[in-house]
Amino acid sequence: MIVSLSNYAAAREVLGGEVASVSLTGKTLIQLSSGTTKEGRDTAAWAHEHGVKYLDGATLAYPQHKSGGADFAFWFGGDFS
Repeated sequence: MIVSLSNYAAAREVLGGEVASVSLTGKTLIQLSSGTTKEGRDTAAWAHEHGVKYLDGATLAYPQHKSGGADFAFWFGGDFS
């Protein structure tokens, strides 16, 4: 599942429910919402506790460039296994 909301608080609202937690078990969560390093680590811990693989990423060059252009890129870190 790819999550790209305004911030981690909004993502927690969507992901924090029991239905979302159960439905993500065994899957990979790719978090692209804006936030701090601590929020990324906290979300990674939540994912680990719920059996969810986790990648935290950042969208580079937005909003100056639209997706698909040569200057558009993502950075990721997390569980690539």
